Amino acid sequence: MRDSLKRKGYRVLVMSSPERAVNRFSDDPNVAEVVLFSTAVLSESALEAFNQFGTDSRTCDIPAVLLLNELHARLESKAQTSAHRVVVSMPLKLRQLRQLLADLIAKKS
Repeated sequence: MRDSLKRKGYRVLVMSSPERAVNRFSDDPNVAEVVLFSTAVLSESALEAFNQFGTDSRTCDIPAVLLLNELHARLESKAQTSAHRVVVSMPLKLRQLRQLLADLIAKKS
């Protein structure tokens, strides 16, 4: 996914620690236009970081996506969503993800 997004012009930062990602955005809210949290490896800590990202005054306006794999579908009801903070279930085609990212970035502009 990372390489495909990079080829389409996205700057991609991959972090294995959701806390580190939240801190990175807290230090510099302009580090990226959108953030993805994935439960595939991070499990419930991705949900926690997604929700924290949405409640922090420094990051709450940044578009965010919570990617849920099939094993974590039950977490969807715990996600704090809005027009620019969405939950998407996997599997997801990269084309669909790119369109979602473009839509979220356009909403922010």
